[in-house]
Amino acid sequence: CYVYAGLAVMPGNAHECPLLYRLVENFVQQVGRGVLKLLIVDRGFVDGPNITRCKKEWGCDVLLPMKKRMDIWNDAWALSKETPWLARALPTPPPKPVPAERPEVIVRREAKRQKTLAAKRAEAPAPDPASVLQRTETCSIKGLTSWTDCAVPIQALLLRETYADGHEQEWGLMGTAEEVTPGQFKDQYDWRTRV
Repeated sequence: CYVYAGLAVMPGNAHECPLLYRLVENFVQQVGRGVLKLLIVDRGFVDGPNITRCKKEWGCDVLLPMKKRMDIWNDAWALSKETPWLARALPTPPPKPVPAERPEVIVRREAKRQKTLAAKRAEAPAPDPASVLQRTETCSIKGLTSWTDCAVPIQALLLRETYADGHEQEWGLMGTAEEVTPGQFKDQYDWRTRV
């Protein structure tokens, strides 16, 4: 369903945060509370009062990355020392389905193309070890209330990614959904790049 939520022209130096939450509010007024189930935003849209409105008034959960300078970041990482970390399977792309009634000429052409691609991959230099993800661990922290600007409990998913050169990258996601399975926030946040 497509709903006109209202567009606005803004100066280049204005922040988009107020506009986004106005668009969400207009959308909810048009289609009703609870239709919009999940709002996935980036760090630029961290706004405790509006995240509270999304959850309480509009029936919409919000998912966003944590900022390292927030108290909730420090609280979640401190609690992670007492919480088990789980290994997360590295993502593997699903195999592309082969059409059932493909003409033989196309089957042969595709086999030749795949052979050429495999040869090019074999000749390509090895990727930089700093960019090769080897392991991901996650830690779920539920019911955080230390973000005083946000009046709803926050669930956090902390991620620790280890790369082939040995360096680690730590980051976190937070959301307002009450029932979360391990890794759910990461799976949902990955939708951004697939939309």
